[in-house]
Amino acid sequence: MTRTSTNNTTRLYNNNFLEILSRCPFWLPLVVFIPVVFYFSFIGFTSLSEGLILEGILIAVGGVISWSLTEYLVHRFVFHYQPKSAFWKRFVYVVHGVHHDYPNDLNRLVFPVTVSIPLGFVVYYLFGLIPWTVEAYHWIFYSFYAVGYLCYDMIHFATHAVSNNNKLFTSIKRHHLNHHYQKSNTKYGVSSGLWDIVFNSLGSKKKGVQDK
Repeated sequence: MTRTSTNNTTRLYNNNFLEILSRCPFWLPLVVFIPVVFYFSFIGFTSLSEGLILEGILIAVGGVISWSLTEYLVHRFVFHYQPKSAFWKRFVYVVHGVHHDYPNDLNRLVFPVTVSIPLGFVVYYLFGLIPWTVEAYHWIFYSFYAVGYLCYDMIHFATHAVSNNNKLFTSIKRHHLNHHYQKSNTKYGVSSGLWDIVFNSLGSKKKGVQDK
């Protein structure tokens, strides 16, 4: 496995502090969120009675799947929204458009923690509004939703920065790079192409980009 690097980048802000906040090394989300995942999954599963462990596992799987759907919907309908006003054009460019213009900027391949941490609190609160039959399900669902998010961030980084001959990885990478270099209005799934199949957004079946 090899890493590739590039100076293909641009500034988003004239202010140096804001510019720093707009960038994030790939390992920082792991440092921030792995302890969160371990904490909530631990208190969640240890709070369950033995008879509820299987349900807890199903809740965990549901958390990962829910992230996968969120990833698809946000990428397709928020990141690729076509606004008319200057403000929203700037917003879409900052959150995603810059990545399409500079897809190999290694410090803009994962969500900045300045964004993901506040969103993490919001998501935890929203999941708390679900009428769970057992409170521990909230913690388990949230922790594995975060697992899905971390997998997305690391897979996205790898598709742009890592070369590997593994067939599964090559397939995931081809899927995402075709989104960048073939047709950006198709193949919105990054960690999985499942929802592109479900929502018929795979686009052309021609071979397209193999590896960049």
